[in-house]
Amino acid sequence: MIHMKPSIRKFLDAAGTFQCPICGDALAPSGTSLRCSRNHTFDIAAKGYASFLNSHRGHDGLYSQSFFENRSQALSTGLYDHIIRKVAEAVIPCMHSDGSALLDVGCGDGTLTKQLQRLVNTADAAAPAVPEASLYACDISAPAISIAARGGGNIRWFIADLAQLPLSNGSMNVITDIFSPANYGEFKRVLVPDGRLVKVVPGKNHLVELRETIAHSHQEKPDVYSNDDVFQGIERHCTIRQVSSATATIPLSSKQWERFLAMTPLMFHVRRSSIDLASLHELTIEAEIVEATMR
Repeated sequence: MIHMKPSIRKFLDAAGTFQCPICGDALAPSGTSLRCSRNHTFDIAAKGYASFLNSHRGHDGLYSQSFFENRSQALSTGLYDHIIRKVAEAVIPCMHSDGSALLDVGCGDGTLTKQLQRLVNTADAAAPAVPEASLYACDISAPAISIAARGGGNIRWFIADLAQLPLSNGSMNVITDIFSPANYGEFKRVLVPDGRLVKVVPGKNHLVELRETIAHSHQEKPDVYSNDDVFQGIERHCTIRQVSSATATIPLSSKQWERFLAMTPLMFHVRRSSIDLASLHELTIEAEIVEATMR
């Protein structure tokens, strides 16, 4: 076989894990692409990611290249480390050394996926490493996946619509969903029987300092955040096995605040000039980690 870059080879070697998102047929290697029997073809970029979108649909303009660049820089400082450790603790017992597979949906710029991979692949006193685990990660944003694929590595990054995951039935042992939308029908389809969903939901005090500052800038009373609707959605489709919390209040420098403000959807419809950085000193990052199986 002709020599292929590892960034492309990793997809060709895992062709059986994928299926055509258009017709549902199996995919097979075809040059530097994956193709089904009906000739639907999906290219693999030399940078190490594939696109399975069958249209030009993607994130709206608010989720720009700049948004994800700032997100990558902000999260690389460890803002969500306490959450990712909890996710890893939930994931590792569900993985096996004989080729287990994990899908991270809505992975964005990939920073958290890479942190999770390091924890899953590294031995710890509390849980053994799973060095043979295969990681897959997807987002609907092409700029996000392009950033995620930087630096190489063996994570299989791909652009896809959550409503049409290009993965075979029962191909994943675990799905992680970190502050991202869910499609429970697709989750059930691609998970093995009794596969595990680990969904991270904002806690009631998540970003409370910023929420209060935004409200005050508009001379409004701060809303009390509730994740009840999210939990109700989970309970309609899943059996919740365990819920744990992860919270940390982290001091941020002015530069860190600037990056965070540039990467949070809370600021999408807020003028940056209305935020008084001098009044912001720390930020609460709070999440609930839900472990569930599909019904």
